[in-house]
Amino acid sequence: MIKNKRSVGVIFIAVFILLCLPGCKHPDMQTGLSFAKLQPMLEDDNSDCIYLFDDLRTVPGAEELVRHIDSFDFKSAAGTLANLRADLRANLRAELRKKELTT
Repeated sequence: MIKNKRSVGVIFIAVFILLCLPGCKHPDMQTGLSFAKLQPMLEDDNSDCIYLFDDLRTVPGAEELVRHIDSFDFKSAAGTLANLRADLRANLRAELRKKELTT
């Protein structure tokens, strides 16, 4: 069992990095990569973000994000993306805690 918060943070970062290795098929990793590509595009009002629609449509709860992008409302899309990223981080933390308890 991990006893301090710093260790949990380090483990979280390590697991996230491992999930981001090329070829990894973990759905949260794929979602995280799509979100990471999308954020700077939204900040720059880059309409090329529509090319991520196929990836985004597979993300549960991303319907509002897709609607904002489709209407070129990048400011609202950026806010929605921030919420989705927070949810993704919370889900990854929950998975880590669950695995921690089972080991």
